[in-house]
Amino acid sequence: MSVEQLLTRLEPRAGLGWMIQRELVAHREIAAICGERISGVRVNVFLSNKGAKLLRATWKINVGRDSDNFDAGRSGNLVAAIDLANGTVTRVVSGLGIHQRELSTHPVTGAKLLGFAIPHWAELVGLVENAAAAFPGFICQGWDVALCDQGPVVLEVNDFGDIDLVQAAHGTGFLDAQFMAFLRGRDLE
Repeated sequence: MSVEQLLTRLEPRAGLGWMIQRELVAHREIAAICGERISGVRVNVFLSNKGAKLLRATWKINVGRDSDNFDAGRSGNLVAAIDLANGTVTRVVSGLGIHQRELSTHPVTGAKLLGFAIPHWAELVGLVENAAAAFPGFICQGWDVALCDQGPVVLEVNDFGDIDLVQAAHGTGFLDAQFMAFLRGRDLE
């Protein structure tokens, strides 16, 4: 349908409006593992007095759902810890608590997940660092970035983002020595 036809079908939302963007296509390496749906990366950033500091990166792995949401482990999707230095997957889990399981391969495609290198990693890091600076009053940010053939594409920024999916993926609590040091550096302890 035309843009005009689409606009006439959208319901007014109390004046908040709509943002419409082109359809994103998953990076070919991601599509080979997860299918054609987007499987994005959540990057947690802290704005220190010296600029944006990446704290953690988590790949939200779609297993055939409508979205890559983890939904506290209920969606069936997976989450994976990403090594910030090189963009490789170091740990993959499904579920939370007593239902949490570590995996090394995708449950539908059988593709290897551990050691997988996130495409366009350096570009993704640069994008998030630059984007984070655009929100100087928003010191704890959780960026969702789609992994596409043309490069990383920002989907949204959250107020830090679901800490449960990050903690599940990395197997550690979020309130670690590094995070506490950043808080102290901004007199926020």
